[in-house]
Amino acid sequence: MLALDDEALAEVGLLELNLSVAREIPQLATVTLADCEARAAAWTNLVEQELAVVDVSFPSIAEKYNNDPQLCRMAALADILDTSLSRESSESAGAKTAFDDPSRLFVAGAVANGVASSFARTLLYVDIGRRLGWPVGVSVLGPRWLCRLDDGEKVYNIESPDTQERGFALVNEASSSALTHRELLGLFLSIRARYYAQSEQVELADRDVLRAHLLYPDSRVIFRQVLSTLGRRGQSLYSKAELAAMAGGFAQLAATGKGASTDRPAAQRDPQADIQRVMEINEANRRRMQGFSPSPSPSPSPSPSLLGPTARPGRPTPPMPGRPR
Repeated sequence: MLALDDEALAEVGLLELNLSVAREIPQLATVTLADCEARAAAWTNLVEQELAVVDVSFPSIAEKYNNDPQLCRMAALADILDTSLSRESSESAGAKTAFDDPSRLFVAGAVANGVASSFARTLLYVDIGRRLGWPVGVSVLGPRWLCRLDDGEKVYNIESPDTQERGFALVNEASSSALTHRELLGLFLSIRARYYAQSEQVELADRDVLRAHLLYPDSRVIFRQVLSTLGRRGQSLYSKAELAAMAGGFAQLAATGKGASTDRPAAQRDPQADIQRVMEINEANRRRMQGFSPSPSPSPSPSPSLLGPTARPGRPTPPMPGRPR
């Protein structure tokens, strides 16, 4: 999957995409794509049967669903899955998703064991909805995965929280737009990394985190995983003094207020100003490191040609417009 370009990856079904990540885990290795497709097709058939009844009764219950028949149909889908799947084990009820049991995290586990966390149920909402021709996709709001129902006029962000016994919740907060399949693959890898980290398979966790970041670099959740990975790795590579100097650089970067919370849209940011800020931070770090070194040696100042009028920098890549995370 990692070798596919965006166009080819977009042609891969959600279940196949999810299974390609899940099957590396021994507990899920025996579940096949045919198993997943057959189960999803059976659920879709049940939903279609239920819709025949729902559409007839909708006028009498329209108020309950914002007078929107599509929202009522989504409720029917959720009810079918709630009848077929358990959400979480009793000991984890009311708690955050447990990452120590991969069967709850991937659709393969839902097919094999009949248990699904909010992650797997969201994917099933979207997969079955697409089979029915609905305009649905996966979006995110922080660490939460949502089914985004967007017909071009109205948008509903639908969540199936693990703390809720049945049905779904409408989320009024702004979420991302529907994710691409490349971004979804990054999310799947980040979930597998959480499982590996929880089960103390650190090398595998680190590998998946870095791959996830390459696939979905704009994810705030994955970026936090990257920082955690780098911080832990850094403890074996640097002294406490060196780490403190690096932390000071991050603090200075945060103090500039030029990150995601900048008042200027990303497209209007000045690349030369960004370079200048980075060089200032690097220089500050260099001076801190000299203070911790037993025999500091002078370090050359940054070359003025990097910022001067005679510089010939490569054409900067325009930043992608930010999306809410």
